[in-house]
Amino acid sequence: MNKKVENYYNSLTDIDRFILSIDTAVEFFKEIGVDPKEATPFHRDIFESCQEIYLKEYIKKYKI
Repeated sequence: MNKKVENYYNSLTDIDRFILSIDTAVEFFKEIGVDPKEATPFHRDIFESCQEIYLKEYIKKYKI
């Protein structure tokens, strides 16, 4: 992963990371064609398993 992304990710507070995780979750569910309100535990498990990587990609795409 890009050093700038890693530095940005590591500088986030828990609250910042939580807020970004909400944004990334909504985007993730839209990408897989699932309404976030209708996401099943299975969908949430998939997101949680790749959340850190997805969050870093989100940072790379929108924050840096």
